[in-house]
Amino acid sequence: RALTSRLVDQVVAGQSPDGSFAAAWSGGTASLPRALVMAAMASHWSRDHSPRVAQRAAGFVARNVGYVRDPYTASVLLASGLARGAQAAPLVALVLESVELQPDGTRVVRPGATSQRLDGRTPGTVECTAWALLAMARQEDQQELVSDLAAALLGSYRPGRGFGDGLSGLAALEALALVFD
Repeated sequence: RALTSRLVDQVVAGQSPDGSFAAAWSGGTASLPRALVMAAMASHWSRDHSPRVAQRAAGFVARNVGYVRDPYTASVLLASGLARGAQAAPLVALVLESVELQPDGTRVVRPGATSQRLDGRTPGTVECTAWALLAMARQEDQQELVSDLAAALLGSYRPGRGFGDGLSGLAALEALALVFD
C-alpha cells in the first residue's frame, strides 16, 4: 500500500494544471494522441486512489476529443470513462468501424497510423484489442463484440511471451479479468 500511495502521489504531482501531463515529458513534447493516452491511463489506473487526476484530465480530454482519429486513443479514452455522452459517440463509432473479423470468427482492432502508447511506440493489435474490449464493455448492447474480442485476446497468448510487453500484458489481463470474472 505504501508503494501504491507513493506512485499515485508521483502521478498527481506530474499532472499539469490543464489536466495533461506535459510537465512529465522530458526532452521535448508529446503528440496529442500520446498526451491523451497518458491522461486517460493515469486517470484509469489511479481512479481508486486519486479522483483529482480524473477531474483535471477530463477537462483536457473534453478540449481535445474532437481531434481523435485512431481507434487505440478512442478506446483508451472510452475505457477510462473520461469521454462520456456526446463526446463518446464519435469515439465509439471510430472503434466500431475499426473492428476486423478474423477467419476464426473472433474480432480484433488494429492500431491506426497515428496511434501512440505512453512510451511513444505504436501499440500492437493485442493491446489495441484489449483497450477496445475495455471500452466496449462500458457500452450497452456490445456483449457479442466484447465476447469476440475476448476470444481473440485469449487466442493471442503465447507461452514464454505472454501477450507481449508489459503494457500489452497489463491491458490484456485487465480486459480478460473484466470479462471472465
